Amino acid sequence: MTRWGAWVIGLVLSSSAPRARAEGVARHDIELSWVSPEGCPDEAALRREIEDLLARVAAPSESPNPVVAKGVVRETKTGFDLSLDIRAGEARERRRLPGPRCETLAEAAALIIAIAYDPAAAEPAAAEPAPPPEPPEPPPSSEPPAPRPSPEPPEPPVPEPDERAIELLAGLGGVVAVGVTPKANAGGALRLGLRYDWLQVFAEGALWLPVQATVEDGPAGGDLALQTLGLVGCGGTSVGWEPLRMGGCARVLLARVRAEGFGVTRPGAATGLWLGLGPGGFATVELTPWLAARVELAALVAATRPRWLLRNVGELGDPGVITLHGGLGLDVTF
Repeated sequence: MTRWGAWVIGLVLSSSAPRARAEGVARHDIELSWVSPEGCPDEAALRREIEDLLARVAAPSESPNPVVAKGVVRETKTGFDLSLDIRAGEARERRRLPGPRCETLAEAAALIIAIAYDPAAAEPAAAEPAPPPEPPEPPPSSEPPAPRPSPEPPEPPVPEPDERAIELLAGLGGVVAVGVTPKANAGGALRLGLRYDWLQVFAEGALWLPVQATVEDGPAGGDLALQTLGLVGCGGTSVGWEPLRMGGCARVLLARVRAEGFGVTRPGAATGLWLGLGPGGFATVELTPWLAARVELAALVAATRPRWLLRNVGELGDPGVITLHGGLGLDVTF
């Protein structure tokens, strides 16, 4: 943080210098989202700071990068913590900056965003004219000179940011399964988990539409209702195109199936548990710094295979040894 702190202090001290122009952030291709505690610089103040930094650039780039930036400042026990997510063109950068003052973090965020938009903003502003020389000191007198005040101690350096912050992950989507029941199942799923760098772990619950299955030798059959709970761990990375992330997963899925007979007098009912586990893969495309579209597919081997044998109805069929599980949805990170 030493390098960024030096630039921020230099820019703050030169804020009284004449400005070459006054272009607002709205005239630049910068999409900004900023959340901060009460009493800290708000989004409007951050936009003005970015505007001032870009206005000081002596030779702006002819083709600056479009920037999407999201910053969140949180108060901690020792000061404040800034989480900053920036996408400049096709490049993406995540930063975590702790600091004793939220104003310093806001100034650092403004400088980082301005440099991401136009690298020329990293050049220091033009130095002010040197002040006139001080007049010569008077001849020494018999009285001893007054002691000079001691300089104020510098602020402690801010440690280097940890770009691999843990993020909360939530997702919603549709799922399909082939092999748990005699017919294919479809339903909706909700997931919650954590993401750290390239690794993510989450739990997923799903409710499935009921399906009907009939016995081979008559109109009798059963309605099968399915609920599932899964635990998934995935690892992946960007492939070629920065917003695209692909990788592999390991999945464990527990299903509760309730079968109720029909088509006969006094049909029976049964409940069974199905357990499967196996590998899979996924792909996500980031739509914004906090929203991504997801597609995934897994092949699960059945560890338990309950029989759907109903009284006065018969057997509806057994689950398959291999079950295919797929999903499509949206994920949000916090």
